[in-house]
Amino acid sequence: MARLLGYLLVVGFFLLPISAIAVDVIDEPASIDDSAKGSLYAKGVDQSEDPVEHDGMVELSYDNLADSSEKPEAREMSLMVGVFARHVDQSDNPNEDLRMVVASYDNYVVSRYINTWDDPTYFGGKRLSTNKYPFNESQNFFYQGNVYAGILYGYGNNAAINIKGIAPAVFPTIGVGYKTTSLEMGYIPTPSGGVFLSLFKYEF
Repeated sequence: MARLLGYLLVVGFFLLPISAIAVDVIDEPASIDDSAKGSLYAKGVDQSEDPVEHDGMVELSYDNLADSSEKPEAREMSLMVGVFARHVDQSDNPNEDLRMVVASYDNYVVSRYINTWDDPTYFGGKRLSTNKYPFNESQNFFYQGNVYAGILYGYGNNAAINIKGIAPAVFPTIGVGYKTTSLEMGYIPTPSGGVFLSLFKYEF
């Protein structure tokens, strides 16, 4: 019996400091060293705010996480009307009242107008544009180059290339504008010298 009590006393003598150390570790709030913080920050946690501690548990704030998703770029919608037309060759008294209306979305273009021979004509195609270059320091006034490429229907045998009433078309324009409005001057090449025209454009 005396040997058992002596054994318990010896064991208790060694267990008391160990239990005291364990209590101190449990009571001490949890912390994150600098290397751990760095790994968390690398994953997108705002470095201006340290992790919040609640009852020994570490709580991370995700309110300031950077939104890496990019918003889709807005697609341009515009409406154009023909303002002026002039044929180089005036010998056949060509029609110059085009009554042209052009609608575009994301640079895809459809148009209706009255051609040189007074026939309704339809165009469908794509507009290829340069950047809008500002004049001097003003960001509102700009100039821009464009090329329209597509197919025409309505010229019949009057077109240089006619495939069952359909003809290819390519013509350039250069425009000057202010904010969402612009005036484009263009040239349509033809065997008789071509046509100069202007278009007023409004972007929505």
